[in-house]
Amino acid sequence: MEKRAPSLSESLGAAYLGVVLSSILFGITTLQVYIYYQHYPADKLKNRIVVPLLWIMDAFHLSMIINASYVYLVNQLPLNSGIILRMQLEIVATELIAVTVTSLYVLRIWAFARQPRRYIVCFLAVAEFLQITAAIVEVYACFTCPNLGDMINFLWEIEFGLASHAFVDVLLAGTMCFYLQKGRTDTSFKTLFSLTRGIMPHSTDGTVVKLMQYIVGSGTATALCAIATVTATAISPYSMIWTACYYLLSKLYVNSFLAFLNARQSIRRRMEDSSISPPAPISDVRFAGPESSSQGSLASRHHNDSKAGHSLVMFNDSASPEGSVGEQQPKASTLLTV
Repeated sequence: MEKRAPSLSESLGAAYLGVVLSSILFGITTLQVYIYYQHYPADKLKNRIVVPLLWIMDAFHLSMIINASYVYLVNQLPLNSGIILRMQLEIVATELIAVTVTSLYVLRIWAFARQPRRYIVCFLAVAEFLQITAAIVEVYACFTCPNLGDMINFLWEIEFGLASHAFVDVLLAGTMCFYLQKGRTDTSFKTLFSLTRGIMPHSTDGTVVKLMQYIVGSGTATALCAIATVTATAISPYSMIWTACYYLLSKLYVNSFLAFLNARQSIRRRMEDSSISPPAPISDVRFAGPESSSQGSLASRHHNDSKAGHSLVMFNDSASPEGSVGEQQPKASTLLTV
């Protein structure tokens, strides 16, 4: 491939655009962290550790790309003068955030998966190991590349790392949707709501569908961002167009995970709003006469609704700000309590 000097818009202009969009997404990240601590002050300790850790890594990433852009834009450092340390640390931060978020998703799926289906999670673990390996290779290529103009010599390492991100993102989204769908149809799942307490989900199928749409959307966003970065490096490897997409990758990972955590309260509220009035106490149930058929219909309806209700267990948290629903959940691990 013939080497050519990139234009100003293909180099510094693309990097500047990436910094601006990353700053906007970081503002959304900060807002989501604030919302998290407002709604979940007594959340699980693991979550309360992970959230500030991700925010710190994301803030570090933003500071590195701002500093690197300042050096290239204001100080007018030539692109062929070598990759500065800030650019290298930015790539390290991006890969670390991506691996951390996807690993958290894998752990939550593992806790929710039942024993016969854990082979799916084992496949996810292998894919995650592949992503970690690709991230190490990509970071190594970044530290050994002499300057931005020579990145064409390390193109396969970069594309391998980005392709692994897209593959794992799609795989995670598909796996979570699979378990949600199984929760709607598998009659062997335990009842989520107690009949004696009278809380029965009335429209949990609609909630599950909305959760699937959200999961697919968040997984698609990060996957498309990684694919766009791969495409940019393949089409114009001598330019910095890829930075406009790559700078956004870590921000999308952090925002999708925080939105995943913050969605629990709205899901719980939706389930409470869709509940119906309590049934008659068990001691009042009659087994003869015309009233018995209505009681049987009510019990049957509860049985059918509970199948869909179980699939929502993975999105609820026992350490909820409101204890009404959390008290009635089974004590099994869920996707958001691990």
